[in-house]
Amino acid sequence: MDTPIKICRAFLRLFLMLSLSFLVACNEVESESVGGKPYNPGSSSSSGGSSDDGGSTGDTGGTGGTGGTGGTGSDVAGDDGAEVEVPAFNNDDGARLEVKASISWEGEEATEVDLTTFTFEDSDPEKSTRYFNLPIAESRLFQSDLHFTVSANTNTNCKWVSFQPYYFRYSYSAAFLNPEDNKSIDCSKTDGTENTGCYGGVAKDFVSGFPKNRSVYFPLSAAFTSKYTMKSGNSLNVQIGNRWAANELARFDENGAPIAENAAIIAAGAYEDSDEAFSNPLFIPNYYYDYTFTCRDYHGDPYYTIVVYVKDVNSDPLYGSIINHIDGWFDLFDYFDSHLDGP
Repeated sequence: MDTPIKICRAFLRLFLMLSLSFLVACNEVESESVGGKPYNPGSSSSSGGSSDDGGSTGDTGGTGGTGGTGGTGSDVAGDDGAEVEVPAFNNDDGARLEVKASISWEGEEATEVDLTTFTFEDSDPEKSTRYFNLPIAESRLFQSDLHFTVSANTNTNCKWVSFQPYYFRYSYSAAFLNPEDNKSIDCSKTDGTENTGCYGGVAKDFVSGFPKNRSVYFPLSAAFTSKYTMKSGNSLNVQIGNRWAANELARFDENGAPIAENAAIIAAGAYEDSDEAFSNPLFIPNYYYDYTFTCRDYHGDPYYTIVVYVKDVNSDPLYGSIINHIDGWFDLFDYFDSHLDGP
């Protein structure tokens, strides 16, 4: 009689183990995924880059890269051209692409509060980009961790989501004087081994292995949601104020119309003086990348893209004039206007 009892107990243990594994797997799929895998699309046949290409390795842009598996159960071509069956995995609820912005005092997760949510609506055309502004009071921005919670559904061509954080490159000089610590560094390399001091912006702290790695991604076969946290400029003791986190040189307004003045500054990598000459260098021309969230298909083609412009907001007290406490990009330009320009 002992043998049947032992067999029953063995089957019971096996059943419980399988049930537990199933529950853990389900929980992992629907839980929040913090961080992301490095995304290195490398270079393509087209040089240069844009805020929408998911970042680049070295100094050539390019989309592409390797997507995650999963999706809607359709057949896709494998590396050898043969069709491979992709496991069915659907999240039909929610927007095509959604980014929730929240903020917390540096290192104090209990103080986190939601700011707003940016959504790629069902009515928005595929393979297009939506632009959103995120204004934050200057001191709060400098002393707070900034969080982006990204979610997408799989009832579309979206199979994985890439996130390119904001960054820019200061110089290619072999003897560059870094404005963040006033130390001279070599910025002549372009192979991803250059000093991180050749760059500014949150990406160089957020992305593991920066600057060789510039972006991160998560496949929708692993999670529907991923949360990304940018550390505050104050906690990292950055010396460039809110230019650390505020990519307020918006190329487009929220209706998608170009903002010519900002685009000209980015194209020149400099701010113009009173003679309308771009004589105040800021960064390498066009080497300025925005917070960009992109849903991509298996080929890496972008289907839905959200670009967020974080903006430094100065105080506007009763005196009737705006007071600046922590410099953003436009505060720097005001300094150029009042101190460095000619009559």
